[in-house]
Amino acid sequence: LGSPGASDNGSGVSIMLELARILGQYAFDTEIRIGAWGAEEVGIVGSRVHAESLTAEEIERTIGAWNMDMAGTAHEGTPDQPFGFWALTVDGDTAADNAVLDHASTISELAGNGELQIGQVGRSDHQSFRDVGIEAAVFSWMYWAGGTSIVLEPAYHTTIDTLDLVSQERMGLSA
Repeated sequence: LGSPGASDNGSGVSIMLELARILGQYAFDTEIRIGAWGAEEVGIVGSRVHAESLTAEEIERTIGAWNMDMAGTAHEGTPDQPFGFWALTVDGDTAADNAVLDHASTISELAGNGELQIGQVGRSDHQSFRDVGIEAAVFSWMYWAGGTSIVLEPAYHTTIDTLDLVSQERMGLSA
């Protein structure tokens, strides 16, 4: 049987929808696109198809892609592998290299959450945007073990990935 997907990735979609609701109350002179992709687990299919369909002009005017994935898990990790909120890029960028990380780092500091933790991993929807030349990062609660190694919650891809294992507080911090 499949996973109910509350944390992976109902939490990310919920954050996205709430941000869309809030942003929809304001007028901007910049286009903001909010999207959700399917088939990430079988080869980042949905985001890849979307990213590859963008015109050169659309890519050129895109500031970045923020990908919320498993951004609400209540799992605290273990003493040896404590969970934290991480921003991960495909190439191991720093905030100086990547507009998405720069913006997220600034917001983290302004919100009183301290310095944003930054690591490196592909394998999620942010990869599709980076592959077409758009700066991107994925944001998740996890333990980053260095290199491209991550540790995710025990409910990951299981039948127990249910709403009772999602933290409203962490979703708010992620947003």
